Amino acid sequence: MRRRALLSALAGGSVTLSGCSVLSSRSDERSTVTPAPVPDETGDGSVPNGTDTDGPTTDDATPGNEWLIDPTRVVELETGPRTVALHSGSFHTHDAGTVVLAFDRTATADHPARLRGYLENGNDFEHTFHTEEIPGVGAVHADPVGRGDGSLHLVPTEHNDLAETVPDVTRSGGYWSLEGPRDVGPWMAETYRMDPGERALLEYHLVGEPWAAGAYEFSGDEAVLRAGVWNADSPGPDGDSRFDGRSVPSIGSGEDEMTVTWYHEADADTRAFVRPSTERLELNGRAEFEAINHSPEELRCGHWYLHKLVDGEWFFVGPASHTADCRALTPGDRKQWVLRAYGGEAVPSDEHATHTAGYLGGGTYGVVAGYGLGTDNSGALVELVGDSVEVVPTDGASAERDDGAVTVTTEWYDEAEPSERDRLVLTRAEEAGERLIAEVVMRERNRALRNALARAADDVERVVVRTVEHAVDDAVGYDSDRRRFRFRGRAYEARRSAGED
Repeated sequence: MRRRALLSALAGGSVTLSGCSVLSSRSDERSTVTPAPVPDETGDGSVPNGTDTDGPTTDDATPGNEWLIDPTRVVELETGPRTVALHSGSFHTHDAGTVVLAFDRTATADHPARLRGYLENGNDFEHTFHTEEIPGVGAVHADPVGRGDGSLHLVPTEHNDLAETVPDVTRSGGYWSLEGPRDVGPWMAETYRMDPGERALLEYHLVGEPWAAGAYEFSGDEAVLRAGVWNADSPGPDGDSRFDGRSVPSIGSGEDEMTVTWYHEADADTRAFVRPSTERLELNGRAEFEAINHSPEELRCGHWYLHKLVDGEWFFVGPASHTADCRALTPGDRKQWVLRAYGGEAVPSDEHATHTAGYLGGGTYGVVAGYGLGTDNSGALVELVGDSVEVVPTDGASAERDDGAVTVTTEWYDEAEPSERDRLVLTRAEEAGERLIAEVVMRERNRALRNALARAADDVERVVVRTVEHAVDDAVGYDSDRRRFRFRGRAYEARRSAGED
């Protein structure tokens, strides 16, 4: 671990680095600055709404630029207990520009952290870039994302080819910050004309106030460049959890077992976790969950799931599917997910990164996100408060009874071609190993079981559900004709029956 400067030793120090107040014209010469040694942590990520590049190549291995081959995007400041991560330092603009940025030194008592890189014209003709639209080039002020205060600034140095003003930076009380106000006028050229294949050198001091932990965005019309700041001494969550001291079982078993770092078990040293906005939610409500990576590693793979804990056993609730990609959480980055939980029919929502689930009963649920560090997942518990779930038939399903037999006809059966139709027969069984809960039965994927169990009663010996083939496949399995399970204390057998019963 690298040495950290003690805040107590820094409190009395005050240092100012002055730059040229105004750079009157574009430099005719490209600056060459030999970088200082860089830390060995690396991190990479993605730029929302932009296009990542594959990063620098061996073409960048010219004298003074070797650091671009293995760019450093995570540094630990020596001026205080802060780690800073750049989520992505390489991306394309819509007009064939390429931006590359990386740290070449961290902050010390003598100088701020420094970022270096370039803007390259990938066109085969001269082109004028509107730099104020490009984050990390002309958009050099970052505000906190969501909650939090403070700001970060990319302050151009005299070696930055696009700089029109080089502001002064100062160190007082530990961290480096702007010496003057933020709104001193534009620092960077608003437009910059470049020859085909030309590169303009970018060099900045990274400063901030008050260096509050959190996520920050340098926003432009082209993309969003994100940075993360966290407490290097205490990267984990603070505060108490209503589930403190509670032990929960693993999710799954055998080869399917998943390990989880739960929020209520995390401490100040935990570097990857899911933080809930609340740990107790009344049904027909909304809760937010945030996966946070306070480590120098990129975490994979991330997909969000909801499980319910009943009698010491986890039951998967949803979503039923997700995209096939392996999503990454880069150092310092955060991903948000929203659960909209309803006791009855769900109210649709077009809110981004949201799972809307109906027919959820009261009880303990687990939200897991992947993104584990040393475990498969990071996750958080939440208590949903409300009544138990009633199993009801799907809309449009009609039922006819003949003594102890009930026949349910669904709207899909009526609308399907004869070759697509199928039947599910539900009867009592003496025993069964698998257990189902109402929250699972009421999922869309189990609609055939739902229609069967909704009509099951003490005086009903058999329920026949006339539906479509894929609904029966979901109920008993694609390569099986029957399934036994327990539901609310009773054992059942569900079987496929293509003929009339």
